[in-house]
Amino acid sequence: MLQKKYSKSQEQNLVSFDYVDFANGIGLSNFYLTVSKTSGSTIYSLYGFAIPSADNYLTSNTDYTFSTSIFNLPKYIVGTAVFMLSARTTNSTHVKFKIQKWDGTTATDLSDDIEWNYTPVGTVYNNNHLLEIPIIYPQTIKKGEQIRLVCDYIAGSEFRITADPTGALDWGDVDTASRILFPFKIDI
Repeated sequence: MLQKKYSKSQEQNLVSFDYVDFANGIGLSNFYLTVSKTSGSTIYSLYGFAIPSADNYLTSNTDYTFSTSIFNLPKYIVGTAVFMLSARTTNSTHVKFKIQKWDGTTATDLSDDIEWNYTPVGTVYNNNHLLEIPIIYPQTIKKGEQIRLVCDYIAGSEFRITADPTGALDWGDVDTASRILFPFKIDI
């Protein structure tokens, strides 16, 4: 005789957290700044992995918005984002950065502007910088929404900010890609 009732076994998942993340209840998700160019348009993106990026000189007095893909699951963003900026500039540069949530029609600020002023010394103009951007307006990023890093390039003559893990752009001593670590609450 065949058994008519079958018991279902629960799916088993193993999730690994860094102890510090687990203890704080905050995990950091890594996103690389990437620029891609197609005929007639330039797309500024935040990817979860490093990919080669188009060479890109930013123009002063212009806002640039780097966006994640659409979130598939809700996440609560809280804490301090860590921005590792690899930049090339030949003279004094003034840039503001801020983080926003985008729901497809409306941008909501998650941080205030963080200003970055840099003056190269001598002929050195390729540098890596660490900026902390506090999330002072914590929010749930809902399914279908995006996170944006807004770069408001105010002044300077040459400024490049992009992901280039391959070194193909020949930036001299810039050996890391620009990336940002967004802090998300870990639901335990």
